Amino acid sequence: MQFFASAGPLPPPQILQAYNAIIPGAAKEMHDLVIAKARHDMEMERNAMGAQAQDQQAARAQFKRGQYLTFLLALAVIGWGGTCVLKSHDWAGATIIVGTLAGLVLAFLRGRKATGSPEEQHEVETPRNPPPS
Repeated sequence: MQFFASAGPLPPPQILQAYNAIIPGAAKEMHDLVIAKARHDMEMERNAMGAQAQDQQAARAQFKRGQYLTFLLALAVIGWGGTCVLKSHDWAGATIIVGTLAGLVLAFLRGRKATGSPEEQHEVETPRNPPPS
C-alpha cells in the first residue's frame, strides 16, 4: 500500500498517466474540470465584489439622504423656535431652539462613538502577540 499527497487541484503527471491508461482522455477531462471550476470561482468572486460595491454605494446614498433630511428638519424646528421668539414667547422659542441643537449635537456624538472615526475604520488590526516563526 502506498500513500501520497498532492497539494494542487490536479494529481502529479504520473497519476494522470495512470488514469489515462485506464480511461482514455480522463486526464484531459480532469484538467478541463479544474479550469472550468477556476473560471467559475473567479466569476463568482467578481460578482460578489460588484454586489459589495453596490451595497456600499447604496449605504452612502442612504446616509447622505438622512443627513439632508435631518438638516431640513432642524432648520424647520429652529425656524419654528425663532417664530415663537418673535411672537414674544421667548422661553418656548429658546427651549425649542436649544433642545433642537442639543439633540443634534447628541445624535452626532453618539453616531461618532458608535461608528468610530474614519481613521479608526481603516486601520488594520494587528495581533498583539504574533505567532512564533
